[in-house]
Amino acid sequence: MHKLGRTSNKGGAAIASSSEAITRLSNGQYERFWTDEAGPQALRNAFIAFLGAYGRIAATERDTLRSFGRNVDQAIEDFAAVEQATGDELKALRDSMGDPSAYTSPTPTSSTNPSAASAGGSAPSTDPGTTAGANGAPTQDAQTDF
Repeated sequence: MHKLGRTSNKGGAAIASSSEAITRLSNGQYERFWTDEAGPQALRNAFIAFLGAYGRIAATERDTLRSFGRNVDQAIEDFAAVEQATGDELKALRDSMGDPSAYTSPTPTSSTNPSAASAGGSAPSTDPGTTAGANGAPTQDAQTDF
């Protein structure tokens, strides 16, 4: 189980323990421990009602926290599975393209003659993939980078 799930289980257990303690405290409010007067008896009844409501809230929070922990754990597992599947697919794609170690990055080619550029002029390129002809106008076979 993942760390967050363990944390939420501990939190759920702590809330459950509190809820049980509240129930015991509420059940221990025997009438004989309170005086017969109307005021203390009304306080006793209100205290029992308060403890009961708080116990129900704690039980609901415990269930919510446990559900949240399960959902987080499931999301972590789902993410890990998708990540693994994506890695497997990328490896299969790379393998289908041949030996990846044989791949070399293409080097860009210059469209001007370096000796002519240093002399202050530009010579027509012998590379049919360039876009500049003798007068700098595009050639018919020019390729574009669209």
